[in-house]
Amino acid sequence: MGDTKAKGGDVIDVVAMTILWILSSVSDLREYQIPNDLILAGWLAALVCRLYIQGIYGMGAGICCIVAGILVLLPVYGVHGMGAGDIKLLSVVGAMYGMKLWIQTGIVFALLAALFSFVYMLINRLFVNRMRYFFHFVILDHKKSYYDATRDGRSMVIPLAPVMALAYYMVFFCRLSGGMKG
Repeated sequence: MGDTKAKGGDVIDVVAMTILWILSSVSDLREYQIPNDLILAGWLAALVCRLYIQGIYGMGAGICCIVAGILVLLPVYGVHGMGAGDIKLLSVVGAMYGMKLWIQTGIVFALLAALFSFVYMLINRLFVNRMRYFFHFVILDHKKSYYDATRDGRSMVIPLAPVMALAYYMVFFCRLSGGMKG
């Protein structure tokens, strides 16, 4: 199941991840959050797959990937750049496939999220306002958050689960076809 597993892809892994992506995307689009029960189910599915394929070592590696994936992205959560559910959801990729696919998916996800956010801001005429908030946050006052729910409402909340799912499939199928090494 580790990083080499992502190259060949096991049907059970892909089915489990597809169910997770569908449910998390629907929830994120409707409620702007990903339920912890869904994340827990994803972690358990990943760890069971790891245990079945690699034994206790694989399960331990999966747990380490969950923890590392969350810890690495905590600063992004701290400035409200990503929700806690998004971070935990991305950690399921690490738990299932290992850190290489997690990193690759994370990079593609970051690029797609930036693109989707930019287009969203342009379409909704929020770009200038958001850049003003960002400048204020970075230059003037690090103690305030870039996103403030009271100030901003839902106008700047972008459900990221569907974007993350797209990133996962792009990376997964690119690796499957031999386009990405590692």
